[in-house]
Amino acid sequence: MTLPSDIDPECIPLCNAINRVPGLSTIESCCGHAKDEFDIWFKATKLNSLYVVARCIDIRYTTVKGWVCEVVDRDHCDDPVRFWLHSSCISRGLVGVGKVLIYQEANTIAKDINAFMDNKKFVKMFGIK
Repeated sequence: MTLPSDIDPECIPLCNAINRVPGLSTIESCCGHAKDEFDIWFKATKLNSLYVVARCIDIRYTTVKGWVCEVVDRDHCDDPVRFWLHSSCISRGLVGVGKVLIYQEANTIAKDINAFMDNKKFVKMFGIK
């Protein structure tokens, strides 16, 4: 998937990693610009592929804290459900300092997604095709 030319550069690694997962495709993103949360919106055509993102933000398997993936109802018949992956850095009172932290966390999640996808055993075990 080709990313838009005006994408925030901080979002590129995480968007590319999510787009690498079969059945997931990013729609929108925003790095937060040190004022808001880091946000990625994506579609899922294969629900079991959501497991990759869920595992990579689960505190049992990663060093990042406070990232959430939510289901968003859009009230549109042609595109009714999106998923919203976002940091909660701002709510942790880390504005300014958090700018660097959330970018590092986003890169860690991207690295973890890529490592999952490179692990043929995991991909097969969890039915990610």
